[in-house]
Amino acid sequence: MKKKKERKIFLKLGLVIVSILFFLIVTELLFRAIYSKPTPSLEFGDFYKSKNLIVGLEEKENIEALMQIDNLRNDTYNIVIVGDSVAFGLGVDKSERFSNVLERMIRENHTDFDFLIINIATTSHSTIQELEYFKEYFSNKKVDLVILVIIGYVFNDPGEATSSSGIERLEALHSVKELRKREKAILDKINASNFCKLRNIFRRSVLLEKTGLMNLLFFKGAPIFGSFYDYMDSKKHFIVKQEDGCFWQEITYSFSEFERLSKRNDFDVLVVIFPILFNDYSWNDYPLIEIYEKVNGEALKNNFFTIDMLDTFNNYPVSKIKRKDLMDTIHPNAFGHELVAKEILKFLKEREFKK
Repeated sequence: MKKKKERKIFLKLGLVIVSILFFLIVTELLFRAIYSKPTPSLEFGDFYKSKNLIVGLEEKENIEALMQIDNLRNDTYNIVIVGDSVAFGLGVDKSERFSNVLERMIRENHTDFDFLIINIATTSHSTIQELEYFKEYFSNKKVDLVILVIIGYVFNDPGEATSSSGIERLEALHSVKELRKREKAILDKINASNFCKLRNIFRRSVLLEKTGLMNLLFFKGAPIFGSFYDYMDSKKHFIVKQEDGCFWQEITYSFSEFERLSKRNDFDVLVVIFPILFNDYSWNDYPLIEIYEKVNGEALKNNFFTIDMLDTFNNYPVSKIKRKDLMDTIHPNAFGHELVAKEILKFLKEREFKK
């Protein structure tokens, strides 16, 4: 009699669990249907089909940058810039982004310096994606300096190497099996914990994303609801990401790999750190100073040079550096890019344009 009761209890419990799972699956599918996005243009599809399944490369500037690879010569000082949308120059004309400004400054004032600058920054790239991109195209090329742009004392779209950034573009070109295999390879490379691997699976859930449950369950302290710019203007958002062990594993792995490549191929790495242009904070009470020590410490540990743009930006009101067309706390305007170019030029001149 007792066994029959226990069996009934287990059957009821099993039925409840199955019902809940069924409800969640149906709701997830419903949310995906409601928030489905159109298949993006694949105008430059051939460039998407890289062996590393890298997100991005859809921009015309990326294609032009890759075409410059054949111009790398042993008798020139070759600079490669890697980064995400900030280094790419989102929000400013191509001629205004710091890499182009730096090139003009050198050509106008140092005519005897033979150099080449290739900017391969791609919107939404994480540091791991930047690493994979660089390895694919430059592993066997003569490079003298890699400029690695890090955003806001935190990380370039952390976690995006294994999650949703640009996933629609990837899924339009690669099978789910290929993408999952790539994710597993990345997580294995960084020795991700089981928690990180499990969370990575849930991060693809539209239901969790749209209901705010993702942040509630996995990113405590980050805004649960709000627009994109609410997130970008939130100190907690960046603090939570910085303290996230899964994301930090991506950074330490990427830095160590860049350091290994720099030794093997004999090039220097310069990390340029852009501060977040918060709306509600002045430079005097900038809220993320403590995170810089962590990022800067990791850079120095790997024998990288660093430029902290906060030291320069704090000489000007935030409004002079922010873009005016959007409540954008991430991407500086043309004047901000000019300041970055000047600091990099100062770095190059101090080293007499040598490694």
